[in-house]
Amino acid sequence: MPFIAWWPGKITPGSESAAPAITLDIMPTLLSQAGLNLPENLSLDGVDLSPLLLNGEAPTPRPLYWASMSNRGMRSEAMRESRWKLVVNHPKAKPGTFDNEQVELYHLDQDPGETQGLAQQQPARTQAMLRRLKGWFANTQRTATPQLGGW
Repeated sequence: MPFIAWWPGKITPGSESAAPAITLDIMPTLLSQAGLNLPENLSLDGVDLSPLLLNGEAPTPRPLYWASMSNRGMRSEAMRESRWKLVVNHPKAKPGTFDNEQVELYHLDQDPGETQGLAQQQPARTQAMLRRLKGWFANTQRTATPQLGGW
């Protein structure tokens, strides 16, 4: 999704970028611009977008990961890697579980509306991305704040 950054005298008006970013990048960017250093025993998932916003320098390509839970307890996770997006939904999953896994893969350059699932046609890519997504999720859960409902 697009976003707008406005900082008169710092960000060039009308500048645009197609570099992928994620909301997790906001905190490291704000800390950097405030001149604050993160304590050594803490790490953030995002990157400092200052070079992009102030100089038009895109961040190093990296996979982007996220997860969400709907108001009805349905879990979903997603991963974007370059032009590929993997989505994992868990419809009607028992709260606190990841049952009913449904995996979708999209080629965003050719299908920005995510209407043509390619998981069946790209099984190796789908499985490789799914392994990385599950590894990321397991890693984040080691330090995550416990959530209501067991998620």
